[in-house]
Amino acid sequence: MKFIHLKLDGENIAVNRDAIAYVKQRGNQAIIFLNVINKDDRLKHIAVDEDYDTVVAKLNS
Repeated sequence: MKFIHLKLDGENIAVNRDAIAYVKQRGNQAIIFLNVINKDDRLKHIAVDEDYDTVVAKLNS
């Protein structure tokens, strides 16, 4: 399994690359949508304290 290391609320987290559906930019944060559907039939997501370009670079490295 490959992980990317990000910051969430000032703490380090690791996200499994294979679990990520797509990444979107919102202001200065990146929103990571996971390949998991919630009870409303929407993809679960997390907002991380890293910019979009950084997250995409980490995913592509």
